[in-house]
Amino acid sequence: SYSKYTLVNSYFSHESILRSYGINSMVSYLGVDTDLFKPLDIPRGNFVLSVGRCIPEKGFEFIIKSLGVIEEKTRPELVIVGDLANLQWKSYLEKLAHRLKVKLKILILISDDELVQLYNQARLVVCAPYLEPFGLVPLEAMSCGTPVVAVKEGGVRESVKHEYNGVLTERDQYSFAHEITELFQDKRKTEKLVDNSIKQVKEFWTLKHSGKRLLNHLNRAIDSYYQKS
Repeated sequence: SYSKYTLVNSYFSHESILRSYGINSMVSYLGVDTDLFKPLDIPRGNFVLSVGRCIPEKGFEFIIKSLGVIEEKTRPELVIVGDLANLQWKSYLEKLAHRLKVKLKILILISDDELVQLYNQARLVVCAPYLEPFGLVPLEAMSCGTPVVAVKEGGVRESVKHEYNGVLTERDQYSFAHEITELFQDKRKTEKLVDNSIKQVKEFWTLKHSGKRLLNHLNRAIDSYYQKS
């Protein structure tokens, strides 16, 4: 309520703040470290990757159920990487995956280098968080040249452009599974998404771009302050 110049990380966040507090805010998009998250010349594995804290809000249950719809002979493994884990939820996910015959590996607190390697080894990065304000995972994946399949909710819709640098679906496990299967089979489409992803990150989503956006807003805030003084 005391803020005179409010910044948010997405238009989704802008709308949430306006709806909740009646306060206008300006969007200053974050960026990705392209010196760290970059394509590596290593082979792809037969797995999809999802990154985020191991809690219900990240949508891993939905991803496991979606993979369970895919024919077992072509069903990819799921690797989840998180910084922390709710142990009860982790146990639930492992039991669910076992019941649906989905190969699952959950890794906690790995190094940045290991994460970048997994981004590069994965065939796809899958994202299904519930109403996440923005989310850096799609950008990290795209910066590594890995296609993204995501549920079109929250801020992910502002970084992933459907059929251009990734694929967006409803929160429907059959639609989600269909898009994963199609990208596994359609090499040409996958290559197009990869090329567009790397191009768009370089043109808009780097840390340098993010810093320029933030600096511009800081200067505007300073100007606004002195104009009112």
